Amino acid sequence: MENIHQPTKEQIREWLANRRKSPAPLPDAKQIRRQLGWEQNDHACQQPIQQAA
Repeated sequence: MENIHQPTKEQIREWLANRRKSPAPLPDAKQIRRQLGWEQNDHACQQPIQQAA
């Protein structure tokens, strides 16, 4: 099973509030996930996807 950490709504709201203050364009989705700590653990990412029997 994948172990995915999802940020809380409060963390997302805080990130969005901070982003609104910055005139820079949005970073890519991977960077946003990294900033929010919304990543899969390394072990799950390295396992190949298994086909259903």
